[in-house]
Amino acid sequence: MRRIPEETYNFIIAFEGLRLKAYRCPAGYLTIGVGHIVKEGEPLEISINEAYDYLQSDLMFFNKKLYNLLDKKQYWLLTDNQLIALLSFIFNVGPAAFQRSTMRAKINRGEPASEVGEEFLKWVWAGGQILPGLIKRRQAERRLYES
Repeated sequence: MRRIPEETYNFIIAFEGLRLKAYRCPAGYLTIGVGHIVKEGEPLEISINEAYDYLQSDLMFFNKKLYNLLDKKQYWLLTDNQLIALLSFIFNVGPAAFQRSTMRAKINRGEPASEVGEEFLKWVWAGGQILPGLIKRRQAERRLYES
């Protein structure tokens, strides 16, 4: 698997924010740190270092999922910007949603970045409504993916 580009962390933090006390995200999940979904037995209040540890662990998990869900040739052909955009996307929507997405199918077929990029904008719903924050995030992911 490829290393996770350093820029990934700041890109995701810019959209997820950083919270040291657990909260409910718009999709209804108990969340802490930088978009980390709290698992049973995990604390409801953490330090900044713990938040970054969770983020690093979550990104390694999602990078592995991405590697397993994409055609190996296509995974290795991704630019750093494309990898960052996809890690942000899968971090936010989850691997199951990405697995059944048209975006994944287009990447695996080797379609142009512009064709893949338009797929980001379809994922702006959470909790049954369109969220302005998700529109901004998907536009940024698309720009990054296509750059």
